[in-house]
Amino acid sequence: MKVIPFLNKNKKEDAEILRKLYIESNFFIMPSRKEFYGVVFCESAAFGLPVLSSITGGIPTIVKDGVNGYLLPLSADGKDYAEKIIEIINSGTYEHLCNSSRQRYEEVLNWDIAGKNLEKKLKELYN
Repeated sequence: MKVIPFLNKNKKEDAEILRKLYIESNFFIMPSRKEFYGVVFCESAAFGLPVLSSITGGIPTIVKDGVNGYLLPLSADGKDYAEKIIEIINSGTYEHLCNSSRQRYEEVLNWDIAGKNLEKKLKELYN
């Protein structure tokens, strides 16, 4: 495990470090205790990176079990996360998770789609 200090995506060097970390990783693990939404989960999907996180806040609106990762209970500890990784690898579903993570990004978790959905809702309200 490598601890990375704060990265500012507005700085070219930091953005490149972050991009490289996504590319070199096999999972994105963020056992949040409180999270309103978590754009970082959308970013990981853009790289086809399966997520392991907690069932809390807005995370379940982004991470769908078996599609772009898995959500564990707030009571889950490091052993539970490790067991989930082993389960994914042993079941042979890792590659599917990577592919479906990227697909979820393309279909749902990107700004273009969010803008189109907002436009559609606003038109519905206006009419």
